[in-house]
Amino acid sequence: TGSRIRSHKSRSVDRTIAVRMAAASPMALTMLEIDSCWRSRVQKEERARWNHSANAGMRSRVLHLAAERSLAATTRTPSATATAKSSWTSGMTHPMADDVSSTMTGGRSGSRRSSAVGFLEEKLNLPGFRRSGTPELLYHGGRKQYLQRRKKYSIQERYGHPITESQNFGTEIPADYFLHPAEHGHKPVIKQSFFRVTGADTFKDPAIMC
Repeated sequence: TGSRIRSHKSRSVDRTIAVRMAAASPMALTMLEIDSCWRSRVQKEERARWNHSANAGMRSRVLHLAAERSLAATTRTPSATATAKSSWTSGMTHPMADDVSSTMTGGRSGSRRSSAVGFLEEKLNLPGFRRSGTPELLYHGGRKQYLQRRKKYSIQERYGHPITESQNFGTEIPADYFLHPAEHGHKPVIKQSFFRVTGADTFKDPAIMC
């Protein structure tokens, strides 16, 4: 009799747990579906950007450099396509040839090359010295040197050619384009009436009633 009571209680507890899980499962399934949908969408967009015809030149350069590195490496390395795609989608590299090659496979050993090692090789004038990739300047040299080196590349060289027309807006600036302030931007009626914090009237800068 005692065993029957215990089994009945365990079945009731299991039934209660199952009911609670069933009640909470729709929300959990919904969050998992949203996360899966988002990941698949991002992967599709990255795949479409990688395979787009506008990036054919960059893609061929990256694959060529990855193939050279994989053949020159003594240890087994990932395939050229996988290495190139991972370097393109990581967000830390850009399609410049020297930076992609040095960041993807690193130095002569096939691993990621440290900027500190490159600094020592440069100071010692070693024969195998080559500069580190641009992202490595974030660790050695700081944000200033990183931005100075990236400034010599155009927007298309940094991020690739945009796929849609809306993404192309502002990427190409004419050579004769000159930035100048607005003609009436510094007149008192504009300065004292337009530019105020969240549009609030203050005693220091009262609004001008026209």
